[in-house]
Amino acid sequence: MDDQSQTSMVSESSWMKTLVFQTVDFEDDPPLDHHGMAWWRSSGHALAILLHKAGYSAQSQRRLLSFFRAIVPSLGRAFESETPQWKSFMTDDYNPIELSWDWPTGGKPPKIRFSIEPVGAHAGTLDDPENMHAASQLLETLSCLLPSTNMALLAHFRQHLIDTLRTTGLIGGHSSKEFYGFDLGENGTMSKAYLFPCFRAQQARRGTFDLILDAIQTIPNIIQEDLQAFEIIRDYVHDPASPATEIEMVAIDLVDLAECRFKIYFRIRNTSFASVKHTMTLGGRVTLPGMDEGLNRLRELYLSLLDCSQSMTADSVQLPVSDHRTAGILYNVEFKVGSSTPKVKAYLPVRHYGRNEEAIISALEKQNLVRIENYRDALYTLL
Repeated sequence: MDDQSQTSMVSESSWMKTLVFQTVDFEDDPPLDHHGMAWWRSSGHALAILLHKAGYSAQSQRRLLSFFRAIVPSLGRAFESETPQWKSFMTDDYNPIELSWDWPTGGKPPKIRFSIEPVGAHAGTLDDPENMHAASQLLETLSCLLPSTNMALLAHFRQHLIDTLRTTGLIGGHSSKEFYGFDLGENGTMSKAYLFPCFRAQQARRGTFDLILDAIQTIPNIIQEDLQAFEIIRDYVHDPASPATEIEMVAIDLVDLAECRFKIYFRIRNTSFASVKHTMTLGGRVTLPGMDEGLNRLRELYLSLLDCSQSMTADSVQLPVSDHRTAGILYNVEFKVGSSTPKVKAYLPVRHYGRNEEAIISALEKQNLVRIENYRDALYTLL
């Protein structure tokens, strides 16, 4: 779903409310101000449709919508006719929320997720030009709503990557410093943090990856032998033969350390499939069973999703040039403590290179990767 359709306001006349949404809305708990109500009745309604179409039980829908409503005040001022005071890097149209639909493998049911940037009521104004307070307020709320959240691990990474910064203005083309994401399960919600170290790196006059290296190596109760997978990542980043990597952010699951996934997101402007293949293997450092088959399927998806013409079937050919800040290919490389090999994921930039939503859905269907009838139904309901 593109950014605008994920968070667009839904008019009263087009609403097809789920029964559960109406129930939570009627309860009015917590009470919301004008801005909170606008977010709830747009993004909250969209979330309700996704949960319903993805097959969540009514009990889980109610729990998850109540959770969403409780953190709605962290979205700041609603987008109305005015230009947003705070231009979030979360989406290309500056909305501080993104909804997503995840299709797991193995026939498992889909999972709905959302991510937000905490935004203060006065973020971007003279009263709070750097949006300095919203994240702390959200974390206080999360401590109550999700008491199992690993706040100690989060505090460690915030201290190393963002906590002391007082930098104003744009760095790397945006002002956003931290996002929070939520995987909405039938039986529970897992929270994640996404931290942008570029501001702290500039303040400390150090390389962004060096800050990440320090943060990971100084995690309490961790030893060097636990970081084999991370050493592979470090070798790739420091290799002069590797392409220029624009480090975007670090993500951590806010769970027990043994189960936590650490992710480093980076962007590469080269959009050829040859570059994708090189990066997915970290320059040949990652070799797993079935990888060749997986890369061949990824190539088919790349060509289909990104509307490539016959002249672009050569792996060395790049997609049409785009100078947008979020153009290129975004990757994340993931590892856990004690793992021997990292995992690499690519985010194919359909936002910039896909023809339209219908073409993207059709491409997925042709690849026989997932059954997306319910997603299509959800999308048409929202639109």
